[in-house]
Amino acid sequence: MGIRDDLLFAVDTCRSILGPPIMDLRPTSIQIITRRWVTGVRGDPYPPTDAILALPNYTKVRHVTQREIASSGGLFEEGDIVLGRITPQYTSPVDGTIHGFTEAQLAPPVTAGQEVIYRLALQSGASGIHGDYSRIQLRRDRTLHFEIVVGRQRTTPGPL
Repeated sequence: MGIRDDLLFAVDTCRSILGPPIMDLRPTSIQIITRRWVTGVRGDPYPPTDAILALPNYTKVRHVTQREIASSGGLFEEGDIVLGRITPQYTSPVDGTIHGFTEAQLAPPVTAGQEVIYRLALQSGASGIHGDYSRIQLRRDRTLHFEIVVGRQRTTPGPL
């Protein structure tokens, strides 16, 4: 543990007040679903297995800006979404437990027979961004947070 862990703890604690339990300013929940297909083919007749990682309910969700689209060199387009500020993994100075997320958790590698789905869902009665998305980019250039840029999936497999 060091000063970086202390800073991440403080920043994460401040971000957490924006979520549903306190201020309720961030109504979107985010799940990163790593779906493995039994036969290795999407949509096969066997039910897939899902590994689900839920991000905190206080994670900010917004559309990419026109400036980001223009400077992306064609990587981003209208309708893409930025998920962030996601706290990197750190050890809590209070109780020594591990909090935050690693790059591997936020951007799991895609191998044959699997897909990664970024599912955005809204609280009951809320309006905003929701649906299934695919990762375009993991931004890891900031010291105190990660951001994930996702784009809308064109097709979505059947119900879970």
